[in-house]
Parts: sequence; structure tokens; C-alpha cells
Amino acid sequence: MIIRDAPLAGAVDLLRLDNEIFGTYSELVEVLRNTQAPRQVRHKAKPQYVFDQTGLIRSLRAELQKREWKRDVLFAAESATNDIRIRRVTADTLRTGVHAIFEFGNRSYYAYNLVTRVAFGYATGIVRLAVFVLPTQKFANAIDSNVVSFEQVAAEMVRLVSSLPRMVPGPMMLIGIEPENFD
Repeated sequence: MIIRDAPLAGAVDLLRLDNEIFGTYSELVEVLRNTQAPRQVRHKAKPQYVFDQTGLIRSLRAELQKREWKRDVLFAAESATNDIRIRRVTADTLRTGVHAIFEFGNRSYYAYNLVTRVAFGYATGIVRLAVFVLPTQKFANAIDSNVVSFEQVAAEMVRLVSSLPRMVPGPMMLIGIEPENFD
């Protein structure tokens, strides 16, 4: 995979000053670089949708779990308010303060992850660096329609940080990935 990144809200300083966080982040980048994007086996609506994001995320999580990354670490328990169920909030994939969130959904899903997984991760003190892993626009266009891209989220987050810096609760990295070969 080809990797692009965009640091936000103190991520560069954290990576420079904290060897444990740097090592864990570097391990994530290594796994991303060494993973191949699987081809779609079922037919989708358009022929240009050739990559299987579900299979890719599954293989990335499996490789990280082999390296002792944890899934579904609880940040906030399920609750109810006025008979409205509020879902629990868990980590996507977590190790030594680095929370990797594989974001291959639509824009509303990434916003939900920012408001819940990232905010609660920092609020609990478990997360020290949040990392959104996203497809580049070129890769997203080869996955499906309405898939959020690295370029979209980077632009939106830069605007958010400059306008409302407290909306980003801690250091964050955005990583854009795409296959080396689209053939």
C-alpha cells in the first residue's frame, strides 16, 4: 500500500517525544504498507468497484491482533435515557495508547466515530493518539459510491481545527492508503 498522512492537534510532537507511541504507530504503518487490498469477489453496481473494503479491514485487524492489538476495548457502557437506548462505545483497534479506526464508510459514519470513539477514548485516558485510516479518493472510487476519503477528511479536519480547535480532543493522525497497483 501507498501511505499518505496528515498530523493534527499535536500528533507530530507526541510522536517525536514518546517512544512507545512512536513504536506502536510505526507498527501500524508497517502493517498498512505490507497489506494487499483484496479484489471484490461479488459483483457490485458498477464495474469500477473492484476492491473489497470489508476483506481489507478484516485482514488488517487480524494482522494487528496477532501483534497484540486489542479490539472492542470499552470506552463507555450502554445506557438509556428516557427509554432511548444509547449504544456502548468501544475502540476499533487499540494498543499502548494508539487507537486505529478503519474508516471506509460514509461521511456520517466518520463523524460519528470522531464524536464517539475519539472523544470517549481521550476522555477515558486510554487513548493518546487517534489514527483514522482512510482510503485515498482514488482508492475510494474503486471501492464503492459515497465512501469517505482521506482528502475529504483531511480538508474537513484542518478546517475544524482552525475554527474550533477544542472539537479535536487530542493528537490525531489521518492516514490515507491506496494500492500500489490498480490493474
